Amino acid sequence: MLVHHTNFFNNAIKRLQGLLTDAKKRASEAKAKLSKEMPMFKERLIKVGEWSKSTEDKLQVSLIKHEKREKMLEGKVAKLKDCLALKSKALRLEVVNLKGKILEVWERSSRLVEEYLASDRS
Repeated sequence: MLVHHTNFFNNAIKRLQGLLTDAKKRASEAKAKLSKEMPMFKERLIKVGEWSKSTEDKLQVSLIKHEKREKMLEGKVAKLKDCLALKSKALRLEVVNLKGKILEVWERSSRLVEEYLASDRS
């Protein structure tokens, strides 16, 4: 009798686990579908909110527009940071090259001055 109840509960647990797996799968599919439809929904909401006379609707539309603008500006800032980093790296390399050239000219001019002074003494 105890074995029968154990088998019954084990089967029930397996069925519940299967149902849970199916529910998780459906939830992830619904989430993916919602994420695809959300921009379209927001655009409709903006249109309805613009036609509406309700202050709350207008504020919600304003918030959505500001969020979109903020995301766009964040993208531009990221691009500008990347560009600035590349230019900064290029300028640092140029500074290193110029320092090398300055040292080379300094050494050459020092050598020429020493040669001139040596030839002037003789």
